[in-house]
Amino acid sequence: MIAFAFSLFTTAHAQIKKGGIWLGGSVGYSETKTDNPGTTTDPKSKTIGVYPAIGFVVKDNLVFGIALNYNNYKTEDNAYIKEQKDKGFGGGVFLRQYVPIVNRLYIFGQLNAFYGSTRSNWTQNDYSGPTKYKKTSWAGNLTVSPGVSVAINKSLHLETGFSNLFYASYSKNKQSLDISAPASETKSSSFSMGASLENASTFYVGFRFLLNNKG
Repeated sequence: MIAFAFSLFTTAHAQIKKGGIWLGGSVGYSETKTDNPGTTTDPKSKTIGVYPAIGFVVKDNLVFGIALNYNNYKTEDNAYIKEQKDKGFGGGVFLRQYVPIVNRLYIFGQLNAFYGSTRSNWTQNDYSGPTKYKKTSWAGNLTVSPGVSVAINKSLHLETGFSNLFYASYSKNKQSLDISAPASETKSSSFSMGASLENASTFYVGFRFLLNNKG
């Protein structure tokens, strides 16, 4: 292990050469269920998310790419919500600059521009009985994500960083009853920006692949 670590940082580092193809992204699935003895509700939820990304090395150590987003969420018997279904789609572009530090070690900064939309339908137990609602929303985001990357070899990088450390976001929402007049619609919009190591930012560890990298 010591010999491997020594060779990792003393041999020539794998360059991220122009013409390479950068692959990343993630897939997620979660399912939860809560048993509440003595009540008539046992909340359960299921979430599926797919987030592929592909980039092109347009200049040595500079990657321009495209990212997509699909997520599906369903919950049942959650307090006043009898059933809720959310579907979200989105996409965007990113620009990542790698800066070599020593041998195989890089730091990087990534600028992301992303658009996403979500459609929600749920049944809520109001005083008058079950009522169906629907909501549509969209959001545009600009974020900056810094990190550190280690080239295991010229085709595989191990990286860690903060997702969305700096952010600016604008969103719009429209909510209405399924069988209501337009007067029952409510609309809202919001704008936020800032820097955060807690709420908006997520620390992560992952792998990235480089194809056709001749470094």
